[in-house]
Amino acid sequence: MSGLEGGSAEAFGLSQQLLAEGEELLGLAARHLPTPHARLSDPQSGVHTAKGTAAEYARFWATLLPPHIGRLARLCRGGSFQPPPTTTPLAGELHLWAVLYQLQLIERNLFASYEELAAWFDRVRTAPATQRVISGSSPMGELAPYFLPLESADICTLADERF
Repeated sequence: MSGLEGGSAEAFGLSQQLLAEGEELLGLAARHLPTPHARLSDPQSGVHTAKGTAAEYARFWATLLPPHIGRLARLCRGGSFQPPPTTTPLAGELHLWAVLYQLQLIERNLFASYEELAAWFDRVRTAPATQRVISGSSPMGELAPYFLPLESADICTLADERF
């Protein structure tokens, strides 16, 4: 075992809960944010994709994402999801962190109102193993931005999802 599943049924359940939240956020982002593979829909220009429109992009940041961040902040006490805090993150924490990392690349102030959640995010971000992934020195290579801001020149540079 990797040791990332938790040492108790409670820790395992927490990991699964965080994994599910990460999946929920990933799905929302995939539907509302442009990527290097897919642009947003623009019905006035005749562009119809599986993505939402610019208005839905704005709705994601203004109304869809904040309740999720608020709920996560309530779960994160003392800069940790685990009671007591440990140096080894759970698998669910790592998945959630990876999704939030992609969102934080667009919205740098994502955790501005959530000090304890920001502390957890920074603790995972500064861990040596995470730094190897972010810097590109891990076997998987660089963890490049996947979701992009509206003004990015990299939107849809790798493919065009129009149909």
